[in-house]
Amino acid sequence: MPLPICVLLSLKAVTWARVLVTLTASVTLLAFLAITAGDTRGTLVASAAFGALASLASLIACWLPATNRYAREVKAAGRARR
Repeated sequence: MPLPICVLLSLKAVTWARVLVTLTASVTLLAFLAITAGDTRGTLVASAAFGALASLASLIACWLPATNRYAREVKAAGRARR
């Protein structure tokens, strides 16, 4: 549940929110590795794999060049309003 919250916080394009997304996604990926190393039941591995893929997608999307451009534009718009 922390990952969706961090993603919503990152909509304001602040760097600390993107760092939180990175940390949360990394922890989720490590949890996936821990789950699949000890247990191979189908449902558990499938749900862990879904979470790992979602974490990986958010991790990649968080640091794409288009996201960096969006962050610069949001910061520039905030400065222009002041």
